[in-house]
Amino acid sequence: SGVTPTNPLADINPNDIESIDVLKDGSATAIYGSRASNGVILVTTKKGKLGTPRVNYDMWAGYSQVAKKLSVLNAAQFIQISNEKFANSGVTTQVAFPTLDANNNPISTNWQDVIFRTGFQQNHSLSLSGANETTNYFFSGAYTDQDGAIDKNALTRYSFRAKVEQKALKILTFGFNTGISYVKTDGLNTGANNLSGNVQNALLAFPNVPVFNTNGSYNLSADNVRLGRGANLREIDNNYTNIRYVLDHNVFTNQNLTLNGTAFLDARIIEGLNLRTQIGINNRYGEDYLYYDPIHGDGKGSNGIVENQYLPESNYVWTNTLNYNKNFGNHKIGAVVGAEYQKTKYRSFYAEGTGLSNTYFGATNGNNNIISSSYATQLSGGDNSQNSLKSYFSRINYAFKDRYLLTVSYRRDALSRLAAGHQWAGLPGASIGWRVSDEGFFKNTTALNFISDFKLRAGYAKVGNTNLNSNYPFANTFAPVQYGAQSGLGYSNQGNPDLSFETNKKYNAGLDLAFLKNRINVTADYYKNNNDNLILSAPVAGSLGIPGNAIAKNVGSTSNKGFEFSVNSVNITNKDFSWTTDFNLTLSKTKVLSLNQNQDVIYTYNILRVGQTIGAFYGYQSAGVNPANGNPLYVKGNGQLIQGNIANNTYYNYDPANPSALTTTNTLSSTADKKILGNSLPTY
Repeated sequence: SGVTPTNPLADINPNDIESIDVLKDGSATAIYGSRASNGVILVTTKKGKLGTPRVNYDMWAGYSQVAKKLSVLNAAQFIQISNEKFANSGVTTQVAFPTLDANNNPISTNWQDVIFRTGFQQNHSLSLSGANETTNYFFSGAYTDQDGAIDKNALTRYSFRAKVEQKALKILTFGFNTGISYVKTDGLNTGANNLSGNVQNALLAFPNVPVFNTNGSYNLSADNVRLGRGANLREIDNNYTNIRYVLDHNVFTNQNLTLNGTAFLDARIIEGLNLRTQIGINNRYGEDYLYYDPIHGDGKGSNGIVENQYLPESNYVWTNTLNYNKNFGNHKIGAVVGAEYQKTKYRSFYAEGTGLSNTYFGATNGNNNIISSSYATQLSGGDNSQNSLKSYFSRINYAFKDRYLLTVSYRRDALSRLAAGHQWAGLPGASIGWRVSDEGFFKNTTALNFISDFKLRAGYAKVGNTNLNSNYPFANTFAPVQYGAQSGLGYSNQGNPDLSFETNKKYNAGLDLAFLKNRINVTADYYKNNNDNLILSAPVAGSLGIPGNAIAKNVGSTSNKGFEFSVNSVNITNKDFSWTTDFNLTLSKTKVLSLNQNQDVIYTYNILRVGQTIGAFYGYQSAGVNPANGNPLYVKGNGQLIQGNIANNTYYNYDPANPSALTTTNTLSSTADKKILGNSLPTY
């Protein structure tokens, strides 16, 4: 079973969005505490405007297709290369041959044409909005239908939104903002799965065979395991499926019904002092349906697979704030104190059957359900977990003549995912600003009149990370296991009660410049982020019996620093036409500062190593190809050149003076001979 990732923005009608703001610097994100390690995205939805009620209908239609297909061999080229390959390996007879169609013409199949298509897309949106002195309202509904550029991939969405604010008794304002959406996505695996990865198959399936046989049936091997070989005397070099069969018979569908919204009450206590309470919900009811046909593809080895999975999720947030805003001559003060409680519950249940007795129960016949008697093997499982976050926060903004600016904030977060004694974290933040352009010496300098605004600023904040990949990392957990015919429970995770928050100390300094009455705006920033107490897997002795021979610990730290530069210009603006230009550039450098006992953390193609960039590429260094026999050449850790093939693990010393010699064997070590090959993160 698996969980389909969800995208919160996919639930929102784009026409309902008023603005999207991205907060990155420490001071702006500090008030969000342990949820702001990677920044904050604020989405503001539209509301009504004073005047006559407005009805707006928006519609667009278009199509999607791949910008450019990859260049691949045609049938004749493939036959030539394949026969050369076999000849070089000692096969004296020709292996690859052209396959003829019903008219005796050679077949040449570009499998990209089999999976790619021109997908039609349309969107319809209708809204009603308006406002008067006491009431503000916005209602909308939308329908989206999108066919993807890959066959069988599609999205259908229905969304509705209601946003109302009402003033009452001169001191009360209350309202709600509620959205409901239904999103259905269809599509198969687009990755590198050797069986049903449709893009992978399209690039690697050999082109000198047809999609369909002359009698209209799918071109499959005699055992239905792989693509039929046509006139070739043997399988060339792959075990790929006929992806057309998979597209026509396998099904994967995800459906999500989402309800999200807020309701608030704002009361003015005295002039400048307001109390606000707000409740927010985000409930999602998800369902995945998967069907793998038993004849060919992913379901062949299991004689068919059908799976249903239900994924309800609920998220509740209750926020209470006391806001104070007051002007005293040249002084402006804004302050907020608040408390917040958030609780999230996750549940899942799946049922799976393999060994289909009848394909009638598959999705291609419209019977998207699991009938217990139709499957030889039945599996089921599920999960039920929850977490909560409790917070207290405060912030003070002070401005003198809007020239000298100061912000100070502090937040205390308690996370249920951590053990008692480690659940609380204090997260401070501060920033200062100086609007230089308001100073007398600046205004009185004629040469600077073309500068309409000049501001210097700096900030610091400590934020956290609550994404620990588990709701109970501090506890020992167990999972069902099978031993022979016996069922039981086994260790699934070794808890660490000493885990604490990952923290991110953010520093930034920058300037804002505006020229020619704000028609040109320039922003430049230097930033530095230090991540401490990173939670990584620390190795433990295998004799302890801990799954994966590792335990989660706060054992790492990294740094990320660089410059950000952006320019915005308003070139033309009038009632009927506007033209703006935006340019931005970011220079970034990352480094691993510490790891558990300075031991490398090695992944399939990447590595974490102290002193190196985060996620550096890690592997064997290539030295090209031996021109004498086509063997790949590698540089060992000691600098020695060897030739061989990683796939079958045979290696020999390489002598440039005698490149054909395969006399002295050698090895490639997965530790001593691998090297850091480059940076996986771009510099800019």
